[in-house]
Amino acid sequence: MKADWFSAQNTFKVGVGGESFPLKEFFTFAVTNPNRSNPDSAGDDRLIPYDLTQGGKPFLVDQSKTGKRISGFIQDDIISGQWVFSPGVRYDLFSLFEDESAISRGLVLGTLSMMISHCDSHITEL
Repeated sequence: MKADWFSAQNTFKVGVGGESFPLKEFFTFAVTNPNRSNPDSAGDDRLIPYDLTQGGKPFLVDQSKTGKRISGFIQDDIISGQWVFSPGVRYDLFSLFEDESAISRGLVLGTLSMMISHCDSHITEL
């Protein structure tokens, strides 16, 4: 959205996005050599519960989970004379095993000639 606020040319942008992604994890192992769980033969006795030769059961991980990401942003490009002032804020929510969120703030201050010489894609929006 373009507008003239505060005697300056403004380009106001708002956006939202998100995605959902499934995660499937399957892993198993078992000890079949009794020396691997015997500390007397350089084994590790923590493996005894998974040693099939000693009545243990296989270690098993079989999990499914759906993760998600949701984000949104607000940004304004303000041009006043040769000055360009671009404040913005972004919010991100990530959810998989725990919910995590972040707010990012940004500010760019420069001159119009700097913007033209360093960002050719920005020229078409001016």
